[in-house]
Order: sequence, then C-alpha cells, then structure tokens
Amino acid sequence: MYELKTGSQLQAGKYTIDHVLGQGGFGITYKATTKSALAGNLGGMTVEVPIAIKEFFIKDFCVRNAESSYVSVPTTGSKEQTEKFRQKFIKEARNIATLSHPNIVQVLDVFEENGTVYYAMQYLDGGSLREKVKANGPFSEAQAVTYIRQIADALGYMHQKKHICHLDVKPGNILLDKNGRAMLIDFGISKSYDEHGNETSSTPVGLSQGYAPLEQYQNSLHDFSPVTDIYSLGATLYYLLTGETPPEAAVVLEQGIGQQPPQVSRNVWQAIEAAMQPLRKDRPQTTEAFLDIIDNGMAEPIVEEETVVVEPKNEETRVVTPVEPKPEPTYPPVNDVTDDEEDDEEEGHKYVLYIVIAVLVAILAYGIISIVKSNNPTSSEIVTKDVVNFPVTITYQNGEKISFQYTGPISEDNMPEGFGTGTYATNVEGITSTYEGHYSNGMRNGSNAVLTFSNGDKYEGSFVNDFFEGEGKYTFGDDGSYFEGEYRQGKEYKGTWYDKKGAVMSTINP
Repeated sequence: MYELKTGSQLQAGKYTIDHVLGQGGFGITYKATTKSALAGNLGGMTVEVPIAIKEFFIKDFCVRNAESSYVSVPTTGSKEQTEKFRQKFIKEARNIATLSHPNIVQVLDVFEENGTVYYAMQYLDGGSLREKVKANGPFSEAQAVTYIRQIADALGYMHQKKHICHLDVKPGNILLDKNGRAMLIDFGISKSYDEHGNETSSTPVGLSQGYAPLEQYQNSLHDFSPVTDIYSLGATLYYLLTGETPPEAAVVLEQGIGQQPPQVSRNVWQAIEAAMQPLRKDRPQTTEAFLDIIDNGMAEPIVEEETVVVEPKNEETRVVTPVEPKPEPTYPPVNDVTDDEEDDEEEGHKYVLYIVIAVLVAILAYGIISIVKSNNPTSSEIVTKDVVNFPVTITYQNGEKISFQYTGPISEDNMPEGFGTGTYATNVEGITSTYEGHYSNGMRNGSNAVLTFSNGDKYEGSFVNDFFEGEGKYTFGDDGSYFEGEYRQGKEYKGTWYDKKGAVMSTINP
C-alpha cells in the first residue's frame, strides 16, 4: 500500500483525506477537506472546504506502515538520495508558497508529518487540458490561444519576478478552475536560480516526452533560461490544436515538427515552430516574444528593391553604351534553285525517309526485346549499380520531401537499395547527420544502423521507413548521457535514460 487511507487525518484533524487524485515518481496528490468558519450578521457556521494535498513519497524507495501511516526508507543506499529529494520538495513547496499569480495554483500550507513532507494547496475541479482534449478533441484555435496566453503570463511572472523555471509545462499540468481559468500546477521538478542566474539546487530533473527539449534530456539546466519552459509551452499549444503528442526532441532535431495543419493559422504555427527549435538560441527568449509571434507572425526578411535614379539634365550622367540591334536573318530566294539542285534535293529526301523507317524498325524491335526480357529477367539485369555522392529526393506519404547525398547501390529507378551511406541536413542550421546502414526503396530500413550527427550525437539501432523503430541507443555528444531501449515511430517508447557514467536518470514505461 502506497497511499494514505480515506479518512486519514493530518495536522491534528485540520485536514481529512478523501481520495487519491494522482501519483507520480516523487509524490502522491490527494483530495482532502479542511474546516473553515464563516461569519455573518445572523451568526457563524463551520463549513468543509475542498483542498488538494501533495505528499512527498518516492514509490521506488519509500514504504508506509499500514497502521501508523509512517513513511520510511528501508534501504540504506537510498536514504541519502531520498533525503536530497525531500529537501528539494520542501524548498520548492516554500518557493511556490511565495508565488502570487491568478494563473498559478495557490499553496496554503507546508508541514512535516508521518516522517515525510506535505503541502496543502487550492483544489481545482475543472479537470486538466489533457483530459479535455482526450474527451472532446482538439480545442479551437481561439480557445487554445486563450489558455496559452494565461499560462505564458504565469511563466513570465515566474521567470522575471522569481527566477524560477517550471520545467514540466504540459497539458496534464494545466488545470481549470470553476470559472474556466487555466491554472499551472505541479512544481515538483521546478528549479530556482539566484540573481546571477545560477541554480540553487543540483538535483536532477525529470522530463515528459514530447514536451521536454534536448537540454532537459541532457540535464544541462544549470544556468537560468526561460527558453526551456517556452519550448514546453509551444509543445503544449501543439497538443491543444492537434490532439497529438508533439514529436520527441530527437525527432524534432532531425525532421522538424512536421507540416502545418489546415486548422492552424500561419502566425500560430510559426510561434509553435519558433518555440520548439532544438537550439535554445533560436527560440523566443521571453514569453512576451513568443506571444508577439502569435499576434504578429515572424518578421519577414527585408528585401531592398533596386531604385532607378533619373539624372537631371545638364548634369554629369552615367555613360551607357547602347545595345546594337540584332540584324534580321536573311534567307536565300525561294525561286533561285536550279533543276539539278531540285533532283539532288529529291534524292536527299528519299535517303532521309529510309533512315527514319530504319530507326522506327529498330525502336520497335528494341521494345519487343525489352518486353520479353522484363518477363524473363536474368540475375545480371536486376543487380543494382553503385554511385558516389548521388543526389536523392524521396517523398513521404504525407507529401513531405527529404533530399540527401547518397553513396552505395541504387536500383533501376535510382533509389538507394542495399547497404549505403547518406548525408542529410537537419532542422538545425549547420548540423548534418550521416547514416550508415541498409536502405529499401530510398528509405532507411534495417537493424544495426548508425546515425551520427555533426554535433557529436549518435543513434545506434533499428530504422523502419526513416524512423527510429525497435531497439536503439541515442547518445548526446556534449555530456555523454544516453537513452537505451525501445523506439516507436521515432519516439522513445520504453527504456532508461543514463548519465555518462551509466547512472540511471529516468525510466520510461508505456
């Protein structure tokens, strides 16, 4: 048993547990009630007010005594790590308690009991944006942007006033209150920074697939940067408008976020693309800049038109050499042909006619032979030929095209076929990738393939129709952290993230 029983009381009866609302890797959230006194002209009364209570409880390390509800860590090796996360939980709860914004859940109380830590907060009964999309489909653009504006305002307040990054912005962490207002919750993996932008805690962070950028996988969040939250905000808008989980960060790096859906306007799609850029420097640097793209679109490059200056008379002017007109072509007179020339011309026409007939017969014979051969091909005729740095363009079923330089065998229709090497551009300017492995009909297909990026990243594993699929390992070049496990449609499906020393950072289970 992990959770507190229904009816359990905390703080000497101040709070009574109703039921579990949710459980993550670091804690359990309950719906509870607390008593509140109301006074009026005719007297007073006591009412029960619903609240939410979050309990620090790492399910992989912590155990609870069924009788006393006391939480302990029986494994000696896990006690030190658990205590670090416990202190972080307390610190973050107190940090959240200092936040005062209409779109951030309000923390009411922080206390220690049962050998662990709790914080009580405002109860929101409108459900999450994720639940709304799952139940009713994607939001209209106007409604989705309204919610995103509210959360962007909350994040801007956190970034500018408090130097706090949320680091887990996603549809499941945005709830609606009774008035339909979007509220940001779950600050369990948020980070606080000092006035110089340096982190004030060094505990590792978690991540949510599709909403976490590359730097979060790499655990390189030591310096304050709002753009990590901005990536997640753009990914959240992507989900609200499409109803689909955004592509994984590694997929975005190589292939981008895909084509603009017809129901999404140009400005909004530009804002999502800008927010979800793999490199931090390429994203909007503030929530205000992100919202400005939604309102006004991306700034178009300025093209200077060539102006023609008419020089005034009697002043020095530029000398222009006139262009000589082309002479009219001349032809010999039609009637100046002699009788002998007419005879020679007639003979020439006969020879031309014979040559044309001979060519037509040859073409017909070649066609018949080709048909016979196509029905009875020999092994030598289906063998592919080898090429070097051969330009290839393939078209996916969705109409998207990808071009690359290829070295290896190609089929008769000039498509890569067999074991070869391809060099691809990525969605990040200046970064390319090189694939070594099997091809089928121009696409990367097969196991034991290696995809190496010019920034040092590397994928080793299986491909199916140009996607990571099956068992694979993705290693980041800058810090050596890596994911090892199963991929589906280019996304991590099941496996474990490790740091460069092989220590477990996080685990993904479907």
